[in-house]
Amino acid sequence: MIDDSCTYLEMRWRRTRSDRDLDELTAAYVPHAVSIARGMVRNLPSPVDGDALVGAAMETLAASMRSFDPDRGVPLSAWVRTKVRFGVIDEYRGSRHRREISYAAEDLDRYEGTAGDLLATLAERDQQAHAARALAQLPERERLLIDASIHGVSVRSMARIFGISEGRASRLRSRGLARLRDALTAA
Repeated sequence: MIDDSCTYLEMRWRRTRSDRDLDELTAAYVPHAVSIARGMVRNLPSPVDGDALVGAAMETLAASMRSFDPDRGVPLSAWVRTKVRFGVIDEYRGSRHRREISYAAEDLDRYEGTAGDLLATLAERDQQAHAARALAQLPERERLLIDASIHGVSVRSMARIFGISEGRASRLRSRGLARLRDALTAA
């Protein structure tokens, strides 16, 4: 967790607001960000590129330190923890999406059916794209919980990742599913 050197560096940076002090403070938080990323890697389904997620944690850490505003009253450690978690989740979702696109392109390259079969396949993919657009319109936590459950991540694991109770995660997921169902039936 956060040690005394981080606390000292944070107090010094709050006083001086210098780039040099901010860089030192960021470096002090690197082990914390790596720990968050590695902990999340253990809770995500395979295959997961752990190094890419740790890299995303480092990038998010650097960006979040620059965007931190101490006058808002949010503790720096909570700010970093939240930003790094969401950065890792975004990287995981992006890498999975890139894999799915690659698989879809390979499927089309190997396709040998009739034109009718191709149209049916494309119509199914269009429905999937419509569902993906409806999912993208949901609030972030609901969207992430539904997306994770589609890919086999348990509500319990997602609750730990978000730092909320399992019951709260389940309620958010249920509310998101209801909104998704409404959006798909309205279209």
